[in-house]
Amino acid sequence: MCLLNRLSRLIVFVVIFFNALVLLEQNKQVSLVIPTAEDEASYIWQNIKDIGFFDKNGYSVNFPRWTFVDSLLNSSRKNELNQSNYNELIKFIVDSVYNINDYSKGSDKITYGISTIEYAITQLSKQNWSWDFLIFTYYKIKLTLYGPGGSYNNETGVILLQTFPNGGFKGYNSPINTIIHEIVHIGIEKSIIWKYKLSHTQKERLVDLFVSIYFGDLLPDYKLQEFGDKRLDKYFREKKDLLELPNLVEQFLQENS
Repeated sequence: MCLLNRLSRLIVFVVIFFNALVLLEQNKQVSLVIPTAEDEASYIWQNIKDIGFFDKNGYSVNFPRWTFVDSLLNSSRKNELNQSNYNELIKFIVDSVYNINDYSKGSDKITYGISTIEYAITQLSKQNWSWDFLIFTYYKIKLTLYGPGGSYNNETGVILLQTFPNGGFKGYNSPINTIIHEIVHIGIEKSIIWKYKLSHTQKERLVDLFVSIYFGDLLPDYKLQEFGDKRLDKYFREKKDLLELPNLVEQFLQENS
């Protein structure tokens, strides 16, 4: 009888523990994905195919430093890539390049800061915006060692960050700063950036101002990028200005057209 009671308690404990894990997973707002070798090969291939665009626009793109990859880049520039090249690239990355340990230090930095990211998301969600700030219930952070520096997808909430084996990141020193910066990018992409046809320098300055004002206490080391359009600065000085963001963007465009 005593054994039966213990077994019953154990079953109850396991059920409660499992339910808690399920609830935790459901409430999670951010997940971190370390790529497989095949993931990286696919992303490298896409960047190889786009090398003409990167060359034309002066992008610095990180590729594996191997003669084989250089040969693929040369073929791409001559429009001579084919499917067999892609198959060879996958095998090459799997056999000779990929090392999951190269992502561990960058991954640790993000994992350490996930609570900060989720707090920022919660604050943005609770704010009563008078315009449409897009918030996803779930964001996926994907790491890569390659490419031009990262990106965001405003349709899916996926944020791609470029890290390095030493734990550094391209762009901001803090990956947490970068991720929150990209979440704001996603939030205002359609309702503000597309609607008002903002230039690249204007949108970057606007996002920088938004993050530095709204999350000044949360991200005290956040720095504004140098290349942004500084003419926006006088329109956005405190949080209440962000609540009137569409009106102030319209005013900026009228006065600086």
